[in-house]
Amino acid sequence: MGAHNYSTAWTAGTDQHWHACQTAGCTDKSDTADHTFVQKKDGTNHWQECSVCGYKKDVTAHAWGSWELTADPTLKTTGEAERTCSCGEKQTKTDVPALTDTTVWTMDSGSRKDPTIKDKGSEDYTSEYGTVTLPIPELTDPIWTKVSRTDPTLDGTGSEKYTNTDYGDVTITIPALTDPIWIKDDSKHVEPTEEDTGKDVYISEYGEVEVILPAKEHTHVWGNWTITTEPTITATGTAKRVCTKNAEHTDTKTLPALTDTSVWTKADDKHVDPTKDNDGKDVYTSEYGEVIVVLPALGHTHEWGGWTITTAPTLTETGTAQRVCTLNNTHIDTKTPPALRRFFNFFSRFFCYTLKKQCFAKNILLFCKKNEIL
Repeated sequence: MGAHNYSTAWTAGTDQHWHACQTAGCTDKSDTADHTFVQKKDGTNHWQECSVCGYKKDVTAHAWGSWELTADPTLKTTGEAERTCSCGEKQTKTDVPALTDTTVWTMDSGSRKDPTIKDKGSEDYTSEYGTVTLPIPELTDPIWTKVSRTDPTLDGTGSEKYTNTDYGDVTITIPALTDPIWIKDDSKHVEPTEEDTGKDVYISEYGEVEVILPAKEHTHVWGNWTITTEPTITATGTAKRVCTKNAEHTDTKTLPALTDTSVWTKADDKHVDPTKDNDGKDVYTSEYGEVIVVLPALGHTHEWGGWTITTAPTLTETGTAQRVCTLNNTHIDTKTPPALRRFFNFFSRFFCYTLKKQCFAKNILLFCKKNEIL
């Protein structure tokens, strides 16, 4: 028998490998040895493989564990994740969708913590890739737009509402001004007066709040009374006074008649007696001012001079006559003498009558005096 012709390639069985003789009909083996298995894997499977002959056993698809994020996605950017098989093979995903992809991510509304003026907020998103806790910037960040504000007071809280297209709306409560976070800025204090309101200014991380202080109650400083309607002996009058601080504030009073001695005093040193030709006066004084009562002149008994015809009568028209007081030439008395025809008729009848009585001269004289003709 000739020498064996062993193959250089390994022939493998379940447990061993060897070099087989290539001569026909020969079953002789050379270099028979047990397999030396090592773990092998690719992107799909893992197996045991003999490191000498390359024999494989236990070929199995990878059993992947859970995804773990290696780079968190954000609202605008993708992330990265990886998962590992029990064999140690790792699978990496470099384009984990952004958190706005609602087909992948679900926001856990119960996890949301709103941001404040000083602190960030957060909210959780979950998916098969894991959980991402997204930080939400403080409300002082320029991304926020302030929608409304209600200032706090000394008695109650205030509020502010902010909005952002990515993070939604946030409403915060602002503590009352009595809270220790507020500091009263004394340099900005304005004291109220009777004419104008004042203010206090409070400062905190929530900004500046101005509290209006009401004007002080007005205390009138009255000027002197001015009599607007003088009272008389029998009638009341009125008086007015004006506040020297504010001319729009006035006070009025009804004044009693001058006979009310509880208010009015007659000033004897200012009394002036009336005369025949001149008025006199009484002066009454009070806190409201002074009232002068005119005492009319006493007048006199006229001592008339003779009549003077100023317009002569005619047979058909009356005339005029006047006489002047000898005590005061400004006192003048006037009469209207009848027309002469009337006088003539009266005289004729009276003449006939007196002839019968034989008293012509005497009765003519009496008639003329009675009718004030002479």
